[in-house]
Order: sequence, then structure tokens, then C-alpha cells
Amino acid sequence: MAANNSQLDMNHWIIRLLAFIIDYIIAGIIPVVLYSVVLSDLIHGFVGIIVVLFGLIGVFSVLYSMILEVLWNGQTLGDKIFGLQVKMANGSKLDYNKAFMRNITKIYPLFIIIDWLAAVATAGSDRRQKYFDRIAGTTVVLIGHPSASSTSPPPPPPTLQP
Repeated sequence: MAANNSQLDMNHWIIRLLAFIIDYIIAGIIPVVLYSVVLSDLIHGFVGIIVVLFGLIGVFSVLYSMILEVLWNGQTLGDKIFGLQVKMANGSKLDYNKAFMRNITKIYPLFIIIDWLAAVATAGSDRRQKYFDRIAGTTVVLIGHPSASSTSPPPPPPTLQP
């Protein structure tokens, strides 16, 4: 049973990673365009470009995640695609403060990696929580794939009698 639980845990984290990647790409569109149009003439050098670009993407990622999670019942677009939902561990409604708290590590890629590693390295009562989910009192649950049909399969075709 323990091997089955660890497989479920691994699947949960892989699904969360895939949803995060989709959301990070979506949140990065506006900053990349903004940088390309406005800031590219002001900032030179590889390090400066990386710091500014990832910083902008991080700010947009935090805002994107926070706003959509509150407005879309605990889901971002990536979460909707993979059937994930952010919920308060105590059953209350997710608010902007809690959504901000759980998403603040998205401000820079290294911070989100540390957040995930801290969750793995420290014991928590809910293995679906990254470290800042624990601080915010939130958890991420799998609610099913939204494109999956909830109806029963169609009946078999009638048999023909001679």
C-alpha cells in the first residue's frame, strides 16, 4: 500500500508541475512582450536581461495565480486543464491573502524550487502541500480531468434476431 501511495504522490506532483509550466508560460506572455517593446533598449547584458525578465514574469505569475485562484474557484488555466483545485485545508473560501501567500514563491524560479524541496524535506500532515501551502493553510486536490465525461457509456447496440 505504501508503494501505491508514493506513486499517487509522485503523480500528484508531476501533474502540479505540468500545470505550473502551462501557467508560467501564460503568465510570461505579457512580460516578454513588455520587455521586447519597452525595456530591451534600456537593459543590456545577459545577466541584466535574465534578472529583469524573470522578475517581470515572476510578478505576473504571482498576480495571475492569485487572481485566478480566487475568481475561478481555486483554479488557474493550468489547473483546469489537469483537473486540479486549490482548497483551504479548513474548508473556508480561498481569499486573496491566502492565495498571495501560497503563490509568493513564484516570484522567482529558484524560490518555487526551494518551496517544493522544503515540502519534500519536511514532514507535513498533507503530502499534497508545498511548504507555502502549509503556511497559507491551503492544499491542492485532484478533482478529475475536466474533459472526461461524467456520463455513463452508451448502451451496446441491439442484437439482430433472424
